[in-house]
Amino acid sequence: MYGCERSNQWCAYHPLETEVKFNELVRLLEQNGFEVVKEKGSIRYYGKPGWEKLVRVDYHGSREVPTGTCHAILKAAGITAIRTLEERR
Repeated sequence: MYGCERSNQWCAYHPLETEVKFNELVRLLEQNGFEVVKEKGSIRYYGKPGWEKLVRVDYHGSREVPTGTCHAILKAAGITAIRTLEERR
């Protein structure tokens, strides 16, 4: 099991056993100032003022995001903050 020093916390690059769903990932992006810039089918591009790159998310609703995909999206968005599991839900 991967995790941070405190077992009740979730870190973007060290997830606990519970997986992140696409809905939760999108909510996390929006809480960090990202908005949908363009959308075509299930592919959404998020951006925010002051952030040069667009962040691509292949949105699949309540399905779980594969770990590598989650890491890549969070890295592209520059999100590294540790958040508690309660805040995540």
